Amino acid sequence: MIVSARKGEFEVARFLGKPEKAFKAYSLIFDRCGWAGVHFRFATSGEVSSSGIHPHRINKDACLLHNGHIDQLCDSGEVSDSAALARMLGKEKDFTLSVGWLNAVEQYLSESNKVILLSRRSEYRILNEKAGIWSNGNWFSTTSYLNPLSQTSYN
Repeated sequence: MIVSARKGEFEVARFLGKPEKAFKAYSLIFDRCGWAGVHFRFATSGEVSSSGIHPHRINKDACLLHNGHIDQLCDSGEVSDSAALARMLGKEKDFTLSVGWLNAVEQYLSESNKVILLSRRSEYRILNEKAGIWSNGNWFSTTSYLNPLSQTSYN
């Protein structure tokens, strides 16, 4: 999945399977918008389906990308923990990317959960940023980017 924002609207490209198409779409979206959030799901838990593909909309102005496991949101089995987090935040009518909200959400998550919150105004915030890695101007939630894609198996 790839997400960005341009002219006050989200641009989203979703893919199932091998990531080659996603890399092409990333280049197009990045060239148009100047930045992009990318999320690959390798089925660490749960099934791989289009309903589990990020971003998850919080409200009309914000969405999220998540890496980790939110124990307190995994009980229902109805939706992924990432989708459940987005629903929970979406119930808050005044949710924004303000410092107060970000601190509250970060305290709710364990340190192993990393979340990127994106706004339609091209703003982004990374929760538990220190648990990830900055490399060449890009932020990665894990070190899996160090492994060549040719050695990765896909569903």
